[in-house]
Amino acid sequence: MYTIFINDLTIYLTKNPPENEQFIEVEDDIQTWLREYWPKVWDTKVNGRLYLQSDNVEALWEALQSMYTIIEAAGGLVTNEEGEVLFIHRLGKWDLPKGKLEEGEDIPTCALREVEEECGLNGHVIDSALPDTYHTYFLKGNPILKRTYWFNMSVSGRPELIPQTEEDITETVWLGKDRWLEVDRNTYPSIRYLLELHRIGHEE
Repeated sequence: MYTIFINDLTIYLTKNPPENEQFIEVEDDIQTWLREYWPKVWDTKVNGRLYLQSDNVEALWEALQSMYTIIEAAGGLVTNEEGEVLFIHRLGKWDLPKGKLEEGEDIPTCALREVEEECGLNGHVIDSALPDTYHTYFLKGNPILKRTYWFNMSVSGRPELIPQTEEDITETVWLGKDRWLEVDRNTYPSIRYLLELHRIGHEE
């Protein structure tokens, strides 16, 4: 199964949609179906999620990617010694630090660099990989599919943070789980998804 985030809509490409969930069946001629129906999907919202059912999910995914310019980025979910997570506030929403890969840069290096630049943090290390996320948007009229590689990171102590204001970041803060509800109310579906994985991982 593949997951794509479009604004506040989460789209799942799957062969077997969950019971009691509404879904759209993709026809065998995937390219024709996408040309006709994909623009309409942008305007569809069913409880914040939509399932696209296909007997050939890989072919659907490849065809969908071919419709976009793909941009790669990387970022981190950083935890300090007190168990708090590092959040940034940018363009009116809570987010996690991330950014685009530079030419010749490997993905883990990009993730560490972006956290350092956006938050003024040093000494953070990668502990493990998180699932990649995909989200779509338009840039100067061109459809973009951004793939973001995510990592669990940690840092000693509770370092002070400095927001990268030139990147429209107004706050960089450490927040404990008792504050995550306010984040959930004003963030992106992809960030909620990563936070839920973090919660589950720390409950096991």
